[in-house]
Amino acid sequence: MRALAAGDVTQAILEFSKAIFFAPDYAEFYCNRAQAYLSICDLKSALLNLKQVQRIDANDRAARVKVAYLHYLIGQSFLDNMQLESALHCFEEAIDCIKTNSAFLIRKYVLCDSCCLLLSGRSHYS
Repeated sequence: MRALAAGDVTQAILEFSKAIFFAPDYAEFYCNRAQAYLSICDLKSALLNLKQVQRIDANDRAARVKVAYLHYLIGQSFLDNMQLESALHCFEEAIDCIKTNSAFLIRKYVLCDSCCLLLSGRSHYS
């Protein structure tokens, strides 16, 4: 954790990886490594680590929210690049993660609908 606080992200990732090797069922190490990956905008690696947290503790609401948000961010990146099927898949994954936060869901459903319209060629964006 000191390496991450000092800004040495590469060293922090190595330290968390070593810790995970010795304690693979300790969720906090995955959370910390996810945070390190987020600090260098490696969303996919952060997502994989947070999914490990969910595997270890399926009731970890904070991890579930972060996983949903990362799916959303990755989906938005796909949408910005007109990779519509990939964007739609990510938005659907985000929706599946959180089914109780209505404001979050409404935004995701709108984005999913937009992707569907774009895919069908019936959107004003196409």
